[in-house]
Amino acid sequence: MKRIRSIGAALSAGALVLSGLVLGAGPAWATHVDCGDVITQSVTLDSNLTNCKEGLHVMGDDITIDLNGYTISGRNHPGDMQYGIHLMDVTGVTVTSSRPGGTVTGFDAGVVIDDGSGNTVSSLIVRDNTNDLLGEPVCEAGDGILVQNSDDNVINANTVVHNGPYSGIALVGDSDGNTVSNNLVDDNNVPNAKLGSGKTGPCGAPFSRPIQDIGIRIEGPGADNNIVQGNTVTDSAIAGISIHGYVCNPPPGSGIEAGDPNTGNQILDNTVSGTGSATFPEDTLADGIAVFTQGPAAVVCTSYGNTISGNTVFGNLRDGINLNRGTHDNVVEYNLVYDNGRDGLRLSAGFTANTGVVYPGAYDNTLTGNEGDGNGTNAFFANPKYDGADYNPNCNNNDWSANSFVTYNQSCVVAP
Repeated sequence: MKRIRSIGAALSAGALVLSGLVLGAGPAWATHVDCGDVITQSVTLDSNLTNCKEGLHVMGDDITIDLNGYTISGRNHPGDMQYGIHLMDVTGVTVTSSRPGGTVTGFDAGVVIDDGSGNTVSSLIVRDNTNDLLGEPVCEAGDGILVQNSDDNVINANTVVHNGPYSGIALVGDSDGNTVSNNLVDDNNVPNAKLGSGKTGPCGAPFSRPIQDIGIRIEGPGADNNIVQGNTVTDSAIAGISIHGYVCNPPPGSGIEAGDPNTGNQILDNTVSGTGSATFPEDTLADGIAVFTQGPAAVVCTSYGNTISGNTVFGNLRDGINLNRGTHDNVVEYNLVYDNGRDGLRLSAGFTANTGVVYPGAYDNTLTGNEGDGNGTNAFFANPKYDGADYNPNCNNNDWSANSFVTYNQSCVVAP
């Protein structure tokens, strides 16, 4: 799942000069801009920008880009890398639409914040931004709204629909203290396959999953203390909301560096449903909220120290909330999980590899005040299935207390 991100790769200094008018400092008014323009002052669009080979390149601090109800649309072709609105090492920028309907569509990624801080993306429609998957050695995009190596940004009240093959909204690299709130994130379930070939394409390499699109993705490595709150996430592919693992033990000679863990993230008061509804049976990894490992156990470690609280998670193909093996010191509290296909709230077991190395299951987590009923609805998954399940012997030092589950696999899961 290699994702190479580089301002230089996306846009050279020469291209900036030639691509369009460089707008200087000044007040905001209805302004005519063209595809490919470099923006250094506040602007309010006065028309649609259509069939753009390049979107807008934002290089001024403390300015506002107001779509004013208009649309910026791309002409996505194989082999290029197109961002609809690209914030490039800036702070204090607001990208919004003061009138309904402001849309970014048809690019490899819709809105991208690169190496900046304190920016806001709000009240936009970001839809159908999909990496074309052809003619590219790596996949640098494939998200609706992408924050990479950027801190303290706010992604609020957007409608994010059918982007991929990575995510609707993604926090990538060392992205800390960001807030993703009150967004409608729907139908982000684009297959990760080379078009027309039926095979996995360059956005995931041959060993990756054929479908890995996620509604809201905390990918990292080193994505800490982010808040994902009050979002409605529906019909994603392999997770509605995910916190990913990180490379902790790179193979010798691989050239891969060990990454920092993703810790201290908060998943609060979201509603997550329908994960996997459009992608089953092609892929069965489809959880509502997941702390994922996704990689070889000897190489990839799981995120830890996160809080998952107050969420309503229902009707997802596999688990409602899933803590993968090796994750620890998470707090999972006051969530409602019901009518999910496998387990409502699941803590994965450890295992012993054929080399004799023992990999622990989920451990030292605190799970309290959660409620579940009616889970285990999908006959694809073998019985038994439970509203609350800890697959580690004697709950592996996980502290379950005051939970209310109709079905459970160990008495410690509903301990007082």
